Amino acid sequence: MPISHGVLHRDVLLSNYVQMWTPPKENWFLADWFFPTMRVDKESNLYKRINQSTWQQTAETVVGPDGEVAEVQFYVDPDGQYRCRAHALEGVIDHYDRSRTDDVIQYEQLQTDIPMVVLANSLELEALSTLRDPARLKTSYKVLAPNELFDNYTSLTSNPVLEMRKACEVVISEIGRKPNRVGIDFLTWRAMQFNPAMQAIAPVHTTPAGLQTITVAMLEKKLEDVLEPGSIKITFGRYETRRGPNQGRKRSWLGADIPICYVEPPSLKSLGATQKFAFTGKNSPADDGNPADTIGAYTYPMPSRGPDGSTIVRVRTNTAFDVVKTESLFVLKNVVDTTNTDLYRNELG
Repeated sequence: MPISHGVLHRDVLLSNYVQMWTPPKENWFLADWFFPTMRVDKESNLYKRINQSTWQQTAETVVGPDGEVAEVQFYVDPDGQYRCRAHALEGVIDHYDRSRTDDVIQYEQLQTDIPMVVLANSLELEALSTLRDPARLKTSYKVLAPNELFDNYTSLTSNPVLEMRKACEVVISEIGRKPNRVGIDFLTWRAMQFNPAMQAIAPVHTTPAGLQTITVAMLEKKLEDVLEPGSIKITFGRYETRRGPNQGRKRSWLGADIPICYVEPPSLKSLGATQKFAFTGKNSPADDGNPADTIGAYTYPMPSRGPDGSTIVRVRTNTAFDVVKTESLFVLKNVVDTTNTDLYRNELG
């Protein structure tokens, strides 16, 4: 519904609430983990990054016979460009319902939770779709062949540990940093656990031989020379494929892909693979003078809705998710047979 700017009111209490909002489930959302936030005061602009070759260059350091000294300099990646887009959803605070609700229920906050959760779901889908998009990855991905799939247990070339190790090594060779972010869907993880190469990493084997319980800690231990500790997260995140009251099939945020990245706080010298640009405007500085308030809640009256009228609460943010350095990530794509509906229920497709 279009409304005039003068009617829309920024609600300070609800804005504080959405800024402090945390997901209702653990291991559900990964976007903020993969995309560190950079607050910007322009909705679109260019950005610069120092090229990773700057930190890996060598030079002739011996002074020449006539006192010549070699010069070195830093190198800059081609200019990148971001364009933040406004994202917003609305909920309804019905004054009649609020008057009948016990204070302990915190009616306004609950009614703000609904657009907040749906907004978070939608942004998660946008962020992880960006992370998995071959057009953005350039050459930093591999689509596994049928004989390499992690659930092809009879193939000698199916080896999740080796594939992940090789992906980590690509990142290390490019930027000189071990990856520190790996996301795996829980159905993909289940398939990996029964792979013979994964079973082999169990520290203790039973006699007679039987299936071992493989943990994330075991895999991280096996990859500790090429992967930072605590880098692997197993996600249970799902979204509905259709919008509206008649919801559709559940789908995984990550599908059958495994993104492996190096991430660090954004800066000119950052070698991090990904970034979330959050437009805050120039009118909301924090105490240190930097832009703040990456998300806010706004309200406007709607007297015609409900016996006592209603207040509409709008949750709004202005963001862009981007892969800013493809050398700092590698994505293993379609690592299991997603057509096996008995195992994956079309959730990884």
